[in-house]
Amino acid sequence: MSLFGEYLNQMIRGRGVPISRLAREAGVERTAIHKALNGDRILPYPAVESLVRYLKLSPGEAKKLHQYYNLLFESENAGRAREIVRGMFLRLSGQHFPGPEEWQNQSSGQLYCSRQDKGVYRGYGQIVRLIRSLMEEERKCPAPKIELALPPDMKAWEDCRDWFCAACAHRRGPEGEGRGRAGGRDMEFSHIVCLDAAGDAERDDLRNLEALSRLLPGCILPGLRYHIHYYYSDRGQARYTDPLPYFLVTHTGAACFSPDCQTALSFRTAEQIAYFHACFSHMKKSCHRLVEYLESPEAAKKAFEDVAAEGGVCAILPQPWLRRAQTEGWTVLFTRKGIQDFLKTGRQCSPFPGAGEAFQRNRRGRVLLDYLETLCGSGAKGRIVNDGRFAISRRLMMAVSAGGVFLCGDEAGHGIRIREGVLCRAVHDWVIHFSDSDDVFDREETIEILTEELRVWQSG
Repeated sequence: MSLFGEYLNQMIRGRGVPISRLAREAGVERTAIHKALNGDRILPYPAVESLVRYLKLSPGEAKKLHQYYNLLFESENAGRAREIVRGMFLRLSGQHFPGPEEWQNQSSGQLYCSRQDKGVYRGYGQIVRLIRSLMEEERKCPAPKIELALPPDMKAWEDCRDWFCAACAHRRGPEGEGRGRAGGRDMEFSHIVCLDAAGDAERDDLRNLEALSRLLPGCILPGLRYHIHYYYSDRGQARYTDPLPYFLVTHTGAACFSPDCQTALSFRTAEQIAYFHACFSHMKKSCHRLVEYLESPEAAKKAFEDVAAEGGVCAILPQPWLRRAQTEGWTVLFTRKGIQDFLKTGRQCSPFPGAGEAFQRNRRGRVLLDYLETLCGSGAKGRIVNDGRFAISRRLMMAVSAGGVFLCGDEAGHGIRIREGVLCRAVHDWVIHFSDSDDVFDREETIEILTEELRVWQSG
């Protein structure tokens, strides 16, 4: 039985209506209903609408039934792709950097991890120590840079990257002071990954999407510039170098990893380091760039406009105050906390120039009221995300079309733009379906919530 059949059966049994009577009075064939409940047949859309009307489903029940109905027409791969993107956004929204006390517990008070005097490292623990030591040594160089050709699902590297970012946050302090080299501010990472092109397009797209979704959250980690380069190979498992397939190189050392990433060799001579730098430079010439960093509000605005020009725009913002979104019918998802922050401070969250000026108190209510009037009409498709089901970071701002993604993370005016086709299409598809899911309040619920927030603010 499909999810559609299960849910429809639940609605019918909840109303206590016999199938024969339902079929007769709703005008739908009894055999068709039975086959739909068993998953042996897909009902025509008009028949589904007739059942919704006859059973007098609530807006929420009808919405869920339609969601399950749409799933009947999708491939298993399409659903899996949305699961991958959903997980990516959960990581984007859930990035956490330990405070001083937490950091001390994690690192036992040691920010520096000393290098062991041996060339072979085995197992997760030893490999993590090797990578950390290389990262800490590189941080002290005049122009720190790490080049790596590692698989995107290598846990030791992911943990070391997040460890390093947490260490940078700890050094900068709670208010972000000390953003110089000591804080890792100008550390640059260049990461080359291989994507599959073995011939099965759907299978390869899913595998490549999973790889890219693991890497993308690192691109907006505060204090880092994490450049991802990718190429395609039809060799199954790409072998970057021989005899070992993966490597990492800094100014002071290099590490080479086995295919399962459970064994590593450490190299320290100038000739060895130069060899791996040359390998990396040669590989990068045949790579595509995944992300473009936008270093100013002007560049961010242009990237946003480029994405918007593609059409079919969806945006995830803390607040819905984009004039084009209201006039051009974009789908905009925002948070209740974002509205509360605006009413409290008068500041709009936006990566664009001129958005930082705070509204006076008497203007804040007018802004929200104007938006409510637009939402009640037909000029805006704004929805509040149900953060009880799916939390979105109040610092995450995104615009997505089928041809591009603009993403602004921790710092307004400093975002990234993505053009890689598989990732862009998957993110766009996920946002479209997400906006019509139970994780997002519908139009009427959104209006009710905004009206309540305005009433509470006016009475406060």
